[in-house]
Amino acid sequence: EDYSAIHRYLNGNLRIGNNVVKRFEKIFNLKSGELDKSGELREIIQIPIYSAKGSFTSVDNILSRLPNTHAHIEGFIFQEYGVEQKDAIGITYDNDSMYPDIKSGWSVLVDLSETEIQDGKIYALLVNTKILFRKVFVSLDSNKLTLKANNQDFTEVVLPIKEVTVIGQPKYILGGSFDK
Repeated sequence: EDYSAIHRYLNGNLRIGNNVVKRFEKIFNLKSGELDKSGELREIIQIPIYSAKGSFTSVDNILSRLPNTHAHIEGFIFQEYGVEQKDAIGITYDNDSMYPDIKSGWSVLVDLSETEIQDGKIYALLVNTKILFRKVFVSLDSNKLTLKANNQDFTEVVLPIKEVTVIGQPKYILGGSFDK
């Protein structure tokens, strides 16, 4: 089959018409008419996507930079995961420390309002000028945090709370989602 129409559509170089819809139906073995418009318009929300690569001094420093790109996400995702549009950014991660939950190159929707640590949850963090995603555990004395990667090739780190800035909690991966 010819998949070039799908590629051109996904890259914004093709407008959908009846002929293209019919080709999509054939490619995906759908019944004729299954992709016809229902008349229901879906809200699409654009969020900025920042790269985790680089050196950062604060959350404000991250947000003051030009985003690398933008993501267009259906509005129901924000409702489903309880994220306000004003609190949403995307971060494209640059390593496999959280594999299989987050792979290098994946963009993650992060809720900037979720900065209060819940033991064992994954957070986007700023540590020593680097953006990390880690499971965070609060020590019994509450003065230190243990940062654990999913991937055993990355070492566990224990740091004083004051050396860790919580950027926010990841809520959604483009193409998948976190457990709520």
